Amino acid sequence: LGVLVRPFVQLDISAPGELARATNGEQYDIVLINDAMMHMTLADVGSTLQGVNALARDAKTRYLVANDHPYERRGSNPNRDIVRGHWRPLPHEAALLPDAHRFRQVRRAIR
Repeated sequence: LGVLVRPFVQLDISAPGELARATNGEQYDIVLINDAMMHMTLADVGSTLQGVNALARDAKTRYLVANDHPYERRGSNPNRDIVRGHWRPLPHEAALLPDAHRFRQVRRAIR
């Protein structure tokens, strides 16, 4: 049993079907999204999560590993929309994730 690590690719993960095209129907255990979603519009975050869900359904991808930035500056709001490429805090327990309480429990357990 070996581990296959695919090379880094740059793509617009928020474009519909882009993640599926990039994986060519291959099965992956983990999708890693690092320092991306806090620079996306809310619509792009939604599209990205839909793409990850499609991989979970179609390619049997089991895990999403993504980082968050819960730091909040004065006046910052993780649920306000931004211009693509700008930055906002994006705590995963924001309203973007339906099972946020489970995420918090897991995060506390691994600290």
